[in-house]
Amino acid sequence: MPKVEVVKDYKELSEHVAYLIKTQLDRKHDATFLLPTGGTFLGAYDIISHARPGTYDFSEATIFNLDERLGTPPTDPHSFQRYMRKNLIDQINVKPENVHLMDGSVMSPERNDAYCKAFDRMLGERGVDYCWLGIGGEGHIGYNEAGSPFGSTTRVVDFSPRTIEDMLAEYDNDASRIPTKGRTVGIRNILASREPTLAASKGKASAVYMALKCKPDRSCPASALQTHENALFIIDEAAASELLVSAAPS
Repeated sequence: MPKVEVVKDYKELSEHVAYLIKTQLDRKHDATFLLPTGGTFLGAYDIISHARPGTYDFSEATIFNLDERLGTPPTDPHSFQRYMRKNLIDQINVKPENVHLMDGSVMSPERNDAYCKAFDRMLGERGVDYCWLGIGGEGHIGYNEAGSPFGSTTRVVDFSPRTIEDMLAEYDNDASRIPTKGRTVGIRNILASREPTLAASKGKASAVYMALKCKPDRSCPASALQTHENALFIIDEAAASELLVSAAPS
């Protein structure tokens, strides 16, 4: 079973994530990171971005991102590439040639297939040391939605209705503007990493419970982490609430 660390709140979660990323960099200067977007990691990225120069040395590190919305090219304000550059990449000393962010531009099926295979090949050749993950409301990791095979690799996926609904506020409640597909690394890519770590805060208690307490199953992609000997969950008390209830004496 994954190791679980419970912190008080989002502030402590962000501080702990940032601290662990520093620890990983200090341990392995040329580490390869597979990093997520989303609100859960904004606090940690902000800490890293505003730290004293030299605190986080990414000069020898390599960064990949987990996923991207299809139909959002790099200049699109809703693209994950834009998110990563604004909130982390442009604020740290990582070398440009060591940054590999997915392109959300629409491509033909043939180009999509070639692009995903090339990204997958880079991940395999480089090897991922530290994979950081958020979790979706129904247990998705990256954009591996419910039903994703545990042996899946980088590919184009269809978004679930829940995932689309979760984007409504970001798109001013205009469902017609929301992408319906994305690119994502697969669960096999995530499990191939040396240390996968999932962080979760408020609103994710049910998903965290399913990921940790239910039998590993495609219905909850995050439950695949139960099969990894070095998996870690860092969750605040809000995200741990259902776990704490289930552990309380009757």
